[in-house]
Amino acid sequence: MVSAAGAAAVILVTAAVSYVLAAKQGAREQQGAIDAQRVTAEGKPALSASVEFDYGDQDGNTWVAPNKVFAGERELAGDAKQKLAGAGGFELGTPPPGHPKGQTATRLRVTIVGQRYNGVVVNDIKVRVLRRAAPLHGSLLLGPAQGDEAVSQVGFDLDSTDMPAREIEPDGRLGTGYWRGHRFIKLAQHEPQVIEVTALTARDYCEWVLEFDVVDTEHVTKPEVVEVRNNDGTPFRSTPVAGSYDERYDFDFPTAKWRLADSGQVLDW
Repeated sequence: MVSAAGAAAVILVTAAVSYVLAAKQGAREQQGAIDAQRVTAEGKPALSASVEFDYGDQDGNTWVAPNKVFAGERELAGDAKQKLAGAGGFELGTPPPGHPKGQTATRLRVTIVGQRYNGVVVNDIKVRVLRRAAPLHGSLLLGPAQGDEAVSQVGFDLDSTDMPAREIEPDGRLGTGYWRGHRFIKLAQHEPQVIEVTALTARDYCEWVLEFDVVDTEHVTKPEVVEVRNNDGTPFRSTPVAGSYDERYDFDFPTAKWRLADSGQVLDW
């Protein structure tokens, strides 16, 4: 017959064993969840990215299309930009002061998010041009800038043979290499980072993509290049202002309408 003290001791031992087993089971389940998260992360690109165009008051209101869109209509209503965009057109940004003739700026706001369990490091951003052609000269909606605001943080010269990311000077011009001095961007899993990008061209129509060089902090010997395009999968597009267009419309601020210009020539840009 077991005494009351003995019974109490058995209960205590049983409870202790149960606690230890439960703790081990909890640890196994926690490690299993961590391993599952790591495996899921390994199956994804090192970064995810979303893109918005980032034009402001300093860029005015200028749009271009590869072909003639409006067939010489004398006056265009407020949906002119939508019609032009539907015909393959896109917006042009104003470049910094003292720019080469015809140069334009493409401005992007790229939000990147780390997707590796132990984090990633971005140690370079480059541009890769997929296609070059003569500047577009179909339809031009020309609206000069009416204000001023800050420009992007990282810039590229699409007319250069070497296109590393460059700093943006206070006056908006491209400066020295952005990644000099061992600069890098470190992202934990699910951590976002916004990068403002300006791409300049005065020479060619360009279709291009961004390339991020990324290192997984757990697998530092396996660098990965993550390509970033428009959200719909198409490359970004840039073109300088051509000398003349099949049709040119100037924005009339008092009426907020576009009016057909007497000539397709663009004398000042």
